[in-house]
Amino acid sequence: LLVFVLSLIGRKLLLIKPLKFGRIHGSERTGKPGAGKGVLEPYKHLGDPLATNIPAYKNDGTDAAATFAQRLTRAVSAYDPAINAVQLNLVTSHDPPRLRTICADDLDGVRMTLLVLLTIGGAPCIYYGDEVGMQGEHDPACRGAFPDPSGWDRDLRDFVRGAIALRHRHAALRRGAFAFVAAHGTAAAYRRSDAHETFLVCLNAGDEPVDLPLALGEDEGRRFRP
Repeated sequence: LLVFVLSLIGRKLLLIKPLKFGRIHGSERTGKPGAGKGVLEPYKHLGDPLATNIPAYKNDGTDAAATFAQRLTRAVSAYDPAINAVQLNLVTSHDPPRLRTICADDLDGVRMTLLVLLTIGGAPCIYYGDEVGMQGEHDPACRGAFPDPSGWDRDLRDFVRGAIALRHRHAALRRGAFAFVAAHGTAAAYRRSDAHETFLVCLNAGDEPVDLPLALGEDEGRRFRP
C-alpha cells in the first residue's frame, strides 16, 4: 500500500558515505561512519521528537508547542544537510509500541504525527499497519499480521494517502527549507519553502481553535490558501 523511495536512498548513500549516519533517541545522538558500499545505520529514528513527543505535546501545559518546536528543530538539523536530505525517517518500527498505542488511541495524535513525518525532509517510512490504525505494545505485540480490510480505519488510511500525494506533488515539502514560524500554547507552525512554493504546516494539539501570530519575515503580507 505504501511504498517509499528506498531505491533512491540506496543510490544516494553511496554518494555521501564518508559522512555520518545515526539515530536520535531522547537527548542523545549517535553517529557511525559509512563502511564499504553502505552505512551501518542509514536511518534516523524520530521516536522522541515525534512518536513520543506529540502525545505529550497534546497533553502538556502552556509551553507544549515551544518544547515540541525545539525538539523537532533539533531532530531535523542534527546532521549535515546532505544527510538529512536522504535520511530514512521513521517514528515507529518492529521494536517499540505502535503509533496508535503510543497515542493512547487518539487518532488526532496519529494524524498529527504522520502529517509532520510527511512534511519534513528525508525519506519518510511508515511502519506497516500504522496507516490503517493497527495497535500493539512492545515487541512482539507490535509485529502482528496485517489486518483484513474489515479491520482498517479507512478515514485514517485516506488521510495518509492524501498527505503522501501532497508530498509527491510538491518538492518544497520534500527538499524545501525548514523553519518554525510560531510556537505558543498548544499551537505551532513551520514553513517549508523553495524557489517556487511556500507551505505553512499549522498544528493545534488542543481541543479549541486558537489564533496564532506567525513570524513570516519576507513572506509577511502574503496570502496562503488552505
